[in-house]
Amino acid sequence: MTTVMINDMYYLGLASYPEPYGVDSPDLRAFDSWADFAQILWAPTERVGCAVQYCPAGVTNTEGRDDPYFTACNYSPLGVIMGQLSNVHEPTGAPSVEFKP
Repeated sequence: MTTVMINDMYYLGLASYPEPYGVDSPDLRAFDSWADFAQILWAPTERVGCAVQYCPAGVTNTEGRDDPYFTACNYSPLGVIMGQLSNVHEPTGAPSVEFKP
């Protein structure tokens, strides 16, 4: 599930990233839609660790979501620092993923 999440969900931020790449102050109006995508492309990023948790109805507030899966990712080193977004470089091809259970 995690590898699919990175490829299919976060990488969709490609469509909403405010070009051009490599500028420190891009348009931040749609930041929520591309923040994780930018972190994956953040030049110093070396590792991504993600967890997916199934939360059935009634266990947690799903805020009207149809999808009962919640995903959280941590990145190392932490990036997407405002004013330093020139570290986000244009993707060079399809994403690659190494799954480690």
